[in-house]
Amino acid sequence: MFRPSRMVAGCLMAGLLLSGLATFVVTGCRSAEHREPIAAAAATDEQPGKTDDPIKGKMEVPPYTVIEHGVFGTPSRIKGENLAGQISLRTAYQAALKHEDHREMTFLWLERYRHLLKLSDPRSQLRIESVQTDRLGSTHVKLRQVVDAVPVWNRTVAVHYNQDHALYLFQGDYVPSSTLLNVDTSRAIPVSEAAALALAAVSEDTSQWKVEDSFMAIHTAESRSPRLVHVLILGKGLVERYRYIVDALNGDILDKSTLVRTGMQPMQLK
Repeated sequence: MFRPSRMVAGCLMAGLLLSGLATFVVTGCRSAEHREPIAAAAATDEQPGKTDDPIKGKMEVPPYTVIEHGVFGTPSRIKGENLAGQISLRTAYQAALKHEDHREMTFLWLERYRHLLKLSDPRSQLRIESVQTDRLGSTHVKLRQVVDAVPVWNRTVAVHYNQDHALYLFQGDYVPSSTLLNVDTSRAIPVSEAAALALAAVSEDTSQWKVEDSFMAIHTAESRSPRLVHVLILGKGLVERYRYIVDALNGDILDKSTLVRTGMQPMQLK
């Protein structure tokens, strides 16, 4: 009876092992290729009959993306190479990109990630303040948070694009939409009444004081719920200047700050 030598048996065994390894490698490659279309599908237009469900809980972004959060639990900084990569192939985004319409590109991105950003309706809750392109070709879109067109005081968002119109940075100092649900902008005391209350608080002799500026806003703070307020700037002579924040519902003085008057351009308070 023929018996293979140890050398022949070893060669047969090695051949079987190499054959199995080749099968494993090919199978692994096919498995990896099968996963790729999932990411590609996320970037294309929505299919008929299907809704575009924004990402909940986390953001599908390229590797090495940095996400930081502020005191109100909203993202304060999102940085990456191309944050709009997941929507860049959609028809609406392509049309906006073709015309270098950074306003529309910004709102399309904000809407796509509204759950992550905690903004239920970015188009009605953010108002574009400016779109500027610097000398290096980068474009910066600044937006202000609003409720029924009333600005949320000092709450802003900025979206930045590089020279190739790729969105690389989001910055925000704002509050979640849910925090502003109970703010009623339809009822407020007249600004004249708020001014009289502020003048009475600043001095017993109000004859030398005058209201230099006033506007309505929504005041937010960590320690209390958002309030509809009148912001008033009171001045006396060339030196004294105060900012009063008056509750627009009951007339309470919520805050008083001293402002230093300079010969420079007045600070933007709105």
